[in-house]
Amino acid sequence: MSAYPVDILIVGSGPAGLAAAWELARDEHRQILVVDRDDQPGGLPHYAAHPGFGWEYTGLPWHSGYAFAAHMLHKIAARPNIRLLTRTTLLALQPGPSATLLNPEKG
Repeated sequence: MSAYPVDILIVGSGPAGLAAAWELARDEHRQILVVDRDDQPGGLPHYAAHPGFGWEYTGLPWHSGYAFAAHMLHKIAARPNIRLLTRTTLLALQPGPSATLLNPEKG
């Protein structure tokens, strides 16, 4: 059993999850863990070649969903208090609070 000491757990690394992590990480004392069951972070925009994603977050018309996802991931990488785990499933939330996660690296 492995523990990730975090203050905030965000389930889903799509646009909303990444934007929430980025905003919450402004407080550098908060340790944030973002988990996603997919192989790649970024959610649906990562796979969408059409424009239209990200207008709410940046006010810019991105040329593709992939470009917007890459932009959000670049912003996340600049925050050392955010940890991102892909191929990870939330199995349960327990009192404490604590969470049971399943991924290939930790079992």
